[in-house]
Amino acid sequence: MKSDSMNFSKVRALIVDSDQFAVEILCQILEGFGLPQALSVDSVEAAKELLPDGKFDLLICEAMLKDGAGADLVRWVRSQASPRVRYMPVVMLTAHTQLGYVESGRDSGVNVVVKKPVSPTVLFDRLVWSANSPRPFIETETYVGPDRRFKFMGLPECGGRRKTDLVGELGEATEPNLSQDEIDGFMKPARMMVLE
Repeated sequence: MKSDSMNFSKVRALIVDSDQFAVEILCQILEGFGLPQALSVDSVEAAKELLPDGKFDLLICEAMLKDGAGADLVRWVRSQASPRVRYMPVVMLTAHTQLGYVESGRDSGVNVVVKKPVSPTVLFDRLVWSANSPRPFIETETYVGPDRRFKFMGLPECGGRRKTDLVGELGEATEPNLSQDEIDGFMKPARMMVLE
């Protein structure tokens, strides 16, 4: 399960989950990834006491905790002044995959939501995906977290809501179009040079 391309040996993770059995399994999975430094707590309040020190590189939290919602903890993390805490990658775990639960996690500022019971392969893939495809961090009055749009599905029907959204209207061409031969040239494999 360990990957040569991802080195988790120096990553320090905080797990927030009140189900001790689930925590033990998660710690074993993370140890299998080569991540030996995982600490677990069972409540939002315990996490809030530890997180401001900036000693953790990754937060993994359950969506429904005994003293509050994981989404509330994530919103608190995203409101912190310390960049090390504010921009920390967050994985939310949930056994409830109804759209409302997933949207709640997404809208709180998590990097990714993972369904419980956790599969080592899925968790590993989501961690690698989060690390290799960093999304811009968005900060508005109502949302702080990674860009929720991680797929390019064209412009929104409303024409975009952000200052950085491009206008969907195209102007007149400023250069002549490519000929069919030029387009076909892009599709042919490059010739290999043989050195003697």
